[in-house]
Amino acid sequence: MTSQKFRDQGRNFDDCMEKLRLMIVAVVAAPTPRRETKPSRAMKERRVEAKRETSVKNSSANAQAWMTSLDFHVTLSTNIGFLTATLIRRLV
Repeated sequence: MTSQKFRDQGRNFDDCMEKLRLMIVAVVAAPTPRRETKPSRAMKERRVEAKRETSVKNSSANAQAWMTSLDFHVTLSTNIGFLTATLIRRLV
């Protein structure tokens, strides 16, 4: 370790000793440990509410898609039934 802060050797030596003392103090002082925290009740409630909203949104979207496909199948089968009945009448 060196110091060239001052023009005379004695003061630079004292400066080096002060630097060394500060380094030792910094190493000896243990960092404060992190305190474990748990989520607050309000935070838990907000998370559960957000999950519930997402679930409702997804279930309604799935229900709409299911109803749309069901409607398509009913319409398609009705049309096929009508066409089949028309063809049978013409053949008979």
